[in-house]
Amino acid sequence: MKGFETCPKCSAHFEGRSALLWGGIATYKGLTLPAASSKICCPGCRYIFAGKDVRFFGFLSAPALGLVLLTAVVLDLLIVMLSSVL
Repeated sequence: MKGFETCPKCSAHFEGRSALLWGGIATYKGLTLPAASSKICCPGCRYIFAGKDVRFFGFLSAPALGLVLLTAVVLDLLIVMLSSVL
């Protein structure tokens, strides 16, 4: 992630990377799996909002990172399944 974020509540201007929160994916029976999130917490007023310029590894947005990880898991499962058949 690069750049600065501006809080929509108090108009504070701060570096987004230092205020990035980590969220999770809700699963069955209230369990939460750790996951990347684009939520940012303002250091001034503690307001939580979605960052506008959140980037992981310098170029991936949070949904794109999720898609890359899902694709890697699916490809890994396919390789394991196909190697056990042969």
